[in-house]
Amino acid sequence: MTTTSNPGDGGQLYTLDDGREATAVEIRVSRDQPGRLDAVLAGRLVRYSRERIQQIIRGGTLTVDGCPVRKPAYRLKGGETVVFLRPLPEGEGPIPEVLILSRTDEILVLGKPGDLTVHPTANALKRTLTFWLSTQGLGEYTPSHRLDRETSGVLVCARRGEASRMVKGFFLEQRVKKGYLALLRGEVPGPCVVDGPIGDDEASPIRVRQTVRPDGAPSSTRFVPLASAPGATLAAILPATGRQHQIRVHAEHGGFPLWGDKMYGVGPEVFLSFIDEGLSPAQLEALRFPRQMLHAAFLLLPLAEGDEIHYWHPPDDFLEAAGQLGLEVPTPGALRDRFSDLLRR
Repeated sequence: MTTTSNPGDGGQLYTLDDGREATAVEIRVSRDQPGRLDAVLAGRLVRYSRERIQQIIRGGTLTVDGCPVRKPAYRLKGGETVVFLRPLPEGEGPIPEVLILSRTDEILVLGKPGDLTVHPTANALKRTLTFWLSTQGLGEYTPSHRLDRETSGVLVCARRGEASRMVKGFFLEQRVKKGYLALLRGEVPGPCVVDGPIGDDEASPIRVRQTVRPDGAPSSTRFVPLASAPGATLAAILPATGRQHQIRVHAEHGGFPLWGDKMYGVGPEVFLSFIDEGLSPAQLEALRFPRQMLHAAFLLLPLAEGDEIHYWHPPDDFLEAAGQLGLEVPTPGALRDRFSDLLRR
């Protein structure tokens, strides 16, 4: 095994015995989290099946505090550092076009396309927005918030250091106002608010799936229909909180899940099959569209010199999907004004 530098994240790339490149994954085990090695890793690597985790352990690249371990049942005492090598995904493909909407010395605002992960994952290490940033010569900007891989829209980045801490603080304090556009299954009769605490869906085989549950985190989302057609609605969506998958969870809970969503409004087999085998023709026929039809269109950033508004009209695939559903998307000017009005209420 040889080591080379990785210009994408400043770390190292390793060449495995079979010739594949890999990157090191480091997990620090909490001192209050003893247990079987495979069980502890399963709680941290939420997109990995238990079988895949056991294969990694037996594969010979995993160490615990620097010592090789091959037994899934190895007992962790808590406080250890676990490291293993993860092969780079094969055939990640080119990064889709990312638009620069505005740029200052401190803040960079991007238009993120659908089907692009913000940060590296098990299935995308280089086909990510952070890797794209590292190759553009723009400076040390880092994303200040997240968008799901399949969600397109406005994404704010800030220069590392004080600017990044400030902008991330705005998001954590919920001072940033955000407006989304979505294509929903079913006809939403009028404006409504879905209030439902969100937490892990412990009954689902998909570990990252969320659901409305009594002991979840307080969450609220406003849905405002803008256009409707038989079986479909174009809606403006205004989340009052920022929980994981919030819009998708509340849309499903309200009875109008997103068109193209592989995790909500469909059975778990859809997402699990997609992760293992990709999108099949039968799945595409059922989902209608290859990605969830959710677009982060509007963002108001509360800067010291005054509120900074950013609007990005939906990309072509969203507009084409709306057309196929018989929905007319208002003009950019009309939508910007509508979001400005809704967010002031």
